[in-house]
Amino acid sequence: MPFITWGDYTGDGLTDVAVILLGEAGWKLVAFHQTREGSYDPVVILESGPGGRAAAGEAEAPKDRWLATLGKGEKYAASSVGAAGMELRREIKFGVDAIEVEIKEGSRTFYFWDGRKYESYEFGYE
Repeated sequence: MPFITWGDYTGDGLTDVAVILLGEAGWKLVAFHQTREGSYDPVVILESGPGGRAAAGEAEAPKDRWLATLGKGEKYAASSVGAAGMELRREIKFGVDAIEVEIKEGSRTFYFWDGRKYESYEFGYE
């Protein structure tokens, strides 16, 4: 499913869930962190609309976005051709599972929990 994914985003050994929620006023990317008691605590990562925390270009409907999980320690690599015609290669990996948001023909952003909040790392396409 393109609007839901799961993994251990907090590194506590429990399965967390990330979801794009759609509403009349906009959309939200929300992570639900599982507690030891079995309930879930929601954490809003991005939201569109007035006062939202979506980055520039993120306010439109998420119809061309897909969610996935990059597993702890897995590498993601991207290549592009630089101005001098040389291939540029970037790789990343995280110490916890990361939420991957891909925008069709645009970019890929990874959201990872730093112990207090979600940080982001973006790969843009040339």
